[in-house]
Amino acid sequence: SQQLPSTQAAAAPRVPGDVTKQFALLRKDPEGWFGYLQRIPAGSCQALFSPEIAPEVLEATAVAIARHASPQSVAWAAEWLGGLSEVGRLAMTVMMLDQSVLAALRAMLDALHSLAALVALQSLVLHFAGCSQLTNVHGYVCSNFKLLFEVVFLTSNISFSY
Repeated sequence: SQQLPSTQAAAAPRVPGDVTKQFALLRKDPEGWFGYLQRIPAGSCQALFSPEIAPEVLEATAVAIARHASPQSVAWAAEWLGGLSEVGRLAMTVMMLDQSVLAALRAMLDALHSLAALVALQSLVLHFAGCSQLTNVHGYVCSNFKLLFEVVFLTSNISFSY
């Protein structure tokens, strides 16, 4: 009996064929593709997506990152996309993209922008969390500042601790 290939990638890809094979398995599974992308070091993108990145791979990548990036993975995504920008003929590929692929790329960039802003706000809140040692007036302002951001994060279903 023949066994179906697993959709779980066992290791980071070593050659472009590894990426192509996993894309064939995961192209309709944005969460699985996102997990696989995280196994690819940014510095390896140029070699692994050689000679160029196919529009369907670019679209699936944009969808996966837009849907599954988190505050914890936004720095990885920024670094990884920097590596992807080194792929051959990327500028030419982008110039020829369909509107649906461009829309997916815009949605990914919007999602990452929002996540980056959220990470910056979390850092700011964590910085001000130490305000309890200040004077009563400053302490009052800081406690209200923390309350304001707790409300923002609770209504956005994102949690953090400080």
